[in-house]
Amino acid sequence: MRILPGALSLLVLLPAPSATPAESSPATGDLVMPLGVLRDKIEGGWAGQMIGVSFGAPTEFRFKNAMVPEDKLPKWTKDSVTNSLNQDDLYVDMTFAKVLDDKGLDATTEDFGAAFRDAKYPLWHANLAARRNLKRGCPQPCRGLRGTTYTRTTLIFRSSPTSLA
Repeated sequence: MRILPGALSLLVLLPAPSATPAESSPATGDLVMPLGVLRDKIEGGWAGQMIGVSFGAPTEFRFKNAMVPEDKLPKWTKDSVTNSLNQDDLYVDMTFAKVLDDKGLDATTEDFGAAFRDAKYPLWHANLAARRNLKRGCPQPCRGLRGTTYTRTTLIFRSSPTSLA
């Protein structure tokens, strides 16, 4: 199935999800589903991500290499999801959704990289390192490789047990 430019924003105008499941076409191998079913899946994915980042934010980076003890899990209330739009897990993805909205499935890695590089929101850790590399001119396909350092004259790939894991 191909989503045309603007389709993501138009999903809010579609009718409610249909009970018709997705079907595979043996002749072409294409997956075909009603737009209402696609909308339901997209909305469900966003809702799940919003709930997940909201629930996990209070414990993020506090229990490294360990499960969060049950007595330390945050209490979930109906208002817990209100901080989700302030989480980089969501606003970074919204940048990529906007690229798909504007360019459709023909968007290139360079399109996604430029949108991420030029976005004005704050970043931390790996996302910050990726943006820094993009701003330094590191080619988009290389920016996420572990152990990669970029300067204007050199692209260095470091090989170590941790960078290859």
